[in-house]
Amino acid sequence: MARIRTIKPDFWTDGKVVSISAYARLLFIGMWNFAICDKGHVADDALKLKLQILPIDNVDINELITELITSGLVERISNTANSRTFLHVKRMEEHQKTDTRWNSRCPVCTPDTTPDHTETHASISEAQRDSPTLAPVKERKVKEKDMRIDKSIRDIDSDFETWWAHYPLKKAKGQAERAFTTARRNVDLDTLTAAVQAYSKTVNGLDPKFIAYGSTWLNGKRWLDEDIAPATATGIEDWLRDCWTNHNTIAITDRCGLEFYNPDIPEDVADVKAFTLQARRDWIKTNHDEIVARILKREAP
Repeated sequence: MARIRTIKPDFWTDGKVVSISAYARLLFIGMWNFAICDKGHVADDALKLKLQILPIDNVDINELITELITSGLVERISNTANSRTFLHVKRMEEHQKTDTRWNSRCPVCTPDTTPDHTETHASISEAQRDSPTLAPVKERKVKEKDMRIDKSIRDIDSDFETWWAHYPLKKAKGQAERAFTTARRNVDLDTLTAAVQAYSKTVNGLDPKFIAYGSTWLNGKRWLDEDIAPATATGIEDWLRDCWTNHNTIAITDRCGLEFYNPDIPEDVADVKAFTLQARRDWIKTNHDEIVARILKREAP
C-alpha cells in the first residue's frame, strides 16, 4: 500500500542524488511511496515500478534501477526464506516517520511471512490486507469534569425557567434564554429573581410596549438598577421640575409610561430646535397631573 512520504530540503543537494539523472531521482522518490515497510524494502519488480511511478514516460526502468544501485542509494538483497529478491532504499528509516506496525507485512522484516502477504495487486479478496491491524480504539471514559459541565447546563436551564416565570413580558424567550445564560455565569439566581420580581411590580398594568424584552433587561444588567424610593408627591414634583428644566420627556416616559410625540413644525418657524424644546416643556406642564398620578400608582409600596 502506498504511503505519504516527506522530502527534506537537503535532499536536492545531496552528493549522491545530484550525480544521478532526473528520472532516476524521480524513481528513487517514488520508491519511498511504494516501499513495503518503513525500512525501505521494495519488491524487485521492474514492470510494476514502471507502472506505479513512471507509467507514461519513455524510459528504461531497468537502467534507472541499475543507476540507483550503482550510486549506492539502493541495493538489491535476497530473501532466503522465500527465494525472492528485493530492492532496499538505504537508510530510509532515518529520514522518514516510521511506524513499526507496517513491518509485519514485509517478508524481509518477518521472514516467516508468506510471499503472498506482500503482493500489492488489488483484488476483492485481498482488500483486507491493505492496512496492518491497528490497535483497538479505547472507549472514551466520561470524565468527572464533563459530568460537572453537563450538570451545570441542566442547572442553568432550570434556573432560567424559574426566572422566566416571574418576567412580566413573555416574548422572545429564545433570546432571553441566551442572555440569561451569559448573565448567570456571574450572578446568582436569587439576585436575578429578586430583581425581576421588583421590576414586574413597577411595570404592572403598563401597556406591553413599555415593558422591556427579557434579553434587553438582562443585557442591560437591570438587576443593578438602584431601587427607587417609594414615590411621594414632594419627591415627584422636584424630579418633574428637573425634567421640565432639561426638556427631559424621555425620563418621564420611562418612569410613568406616558409618551411624548414631537409636534409638526410650522413652516414659519425660524428656530426648529427652540420650538421643539418649548413643546416638550408645554407637554410636561399640560400633562402634569396625569404624570404624577401614574407615578404614584406604579411606585406605590
